[in-house]
Amino acid sequence: MIIPASTLVIVADAGKALIFRNRGDALSPALQIERVLEAEPNPPAHEQGAERPGRVYASVGTQRSAVEVPDPHERAEARFIGEVSKAIEDALAADRRKQAILVAPPRTLGLLRQQLSARAAEQILSELPRDLTKHPVRQIELALELA
Repeated sequence: MIIPASTLVIVADAGKALIFRNRGDALSPALQIERVLEAEPNPPAHEQGAERPGRVYASVGTQRSAVEVPDPHERAEARFIGEVSKAIEDALAADRRKQAILVAPPRTLGLLRQQLSARAAEQILSELPRDLTKHPVRQIELALELA
């Protein structure tokens, strides 16, 4: 993948986001970290006081139905993705010529696409559906070169 100089590279998952800037040239990137975002700790559901699903009675008859309880992990993930999309938009807002590359697992990429404004989405140069947040910078650079 060709990464123009000064392009932002955002590597994210549901719990961590790394915002890099390419300080190298287009063919051999040299990523320099600019910002790290981490989600707040999210303990297991049983530690958060998860309860059994509620019940709803039908208006006619004696039938009951279970009501789905919102998953605290999904809410925390959505909140964090919102923070990441805001950070991306802030980084791109300063200059319309700036471009970015998104690297995230497919589910996270989908959530990011939903959260980004149309203006920021136009500035996304490319997307790579991989989870690289736990990899060293050199491996991220190699993955981008090979993509």
